[in-house]
Amino acid sequence: MPYERALKHSYHANSDRWSKATVLVEVDARPFSEGSLRRAHKMYEVDERGGRVASVAKFSKIKVEGGLRAQREQCFNDVKTQMVAEAIAQEYNRKKPTHKVAFVSAYVLELSERLDRPCCTCEPYLEGAYKKHNNNYGDVGTLRDTPQAFSHFSYEHSRRKLLVCDIQGVADFYTDPQIHTADGRGFGLGNLGENG
Repeated sequence: MPYERALKHSYHANSDRWSKATVLVEVDARPFSEGSLRRAHKMYEVDERGGRVASVAKFSKIKVEGGLRAQREQCFNDVKTQMVAEAIAQEYNRKKPTHKVAFVSAYVLELSERLDRPCCTCEPYLEGAYKKHNNNYGDVGTLRDTPQAFSHFSYEHSRRKLLVCDIQGVADFYTDPQIHTADGRGFGLGNLGENG
């Protein structure tokens, strides 16, 4: 895999701000996994000493109305959703539950040396058995209490203004959540509002 320069856009939930930095990455041309919405590619972020951090780059495979601009916006919404979920997870952990939870740190990668400057979402690679605990429509996929307790906590903690769901990942390290809001605003296409 050849190195390429890219822009890394990171969201900071506590300040509601984005930052960006130039990084060096290697992205495998072929996906290692594929879901209904995205293709997952192995990726490495390379530091100045040549060290490599194993990551996953997720590229949208659906064509959305609005083209590349809308796909870019969806990447930013997905990362914001995950980082807001992580901020809520930190609040949950302050209550000293039996099992703490975390959402892996995600960011938007803008491949600035490529034609059309495509964007993808990136996060560290999770090693282990991947499980989906609940989904966007209220279905429960495992018998574990911790993911369901966290979803409920998010609803109560926000004074019933939002619910973090679609909890999935390895053990209690989660990724790709959805957030439903009472008014149906924000957090991209997965926000089903009160119906969620």
